[in-house]
Amino acid sequence: ITLSSHDGTQNNGDYLSNMTFDFGEVLRDERTIKYSTISIQSAEIPYSFYNVTELHNTISYEVLGSTYTMTIAEGNYNAASFITAFTTQFAAGGHGKACTLTIDSITGRFKLTP
Repeated sequence: ITLSSHDGTQNNGDYLSNMTFDFGEVLRDERTIKYSTISIQSAEIPYSFYNVTELHNTISYEVLGSTYTMTIAEGNYNAASFITAFTTQFAAGGHGKACTLTIDSITGRFKLTP
């Protein structure tokens, strides 16, 4: 049996850290069976965390002397998805300006160009 988070029931909202799986097609409820046991031969449990958290998702910036604040949604981002989220929030700032955010493939540093 292979378990995937896509096949389970999420027990804590949108997070996949608490799941329930139904084994109804594998195990049957019969009067003569007192108990059943299942063992795990191997497991792969990735350790993941949000790289943008609710404590670290607010960015303040200045355009022509006025201060603006943007909030990036909590979640896991790679460089491309963070650039999209950042530039979308920047463009929605109400200041009429756009920006370009790129990442240096060697250093991994972002560069913001007005």
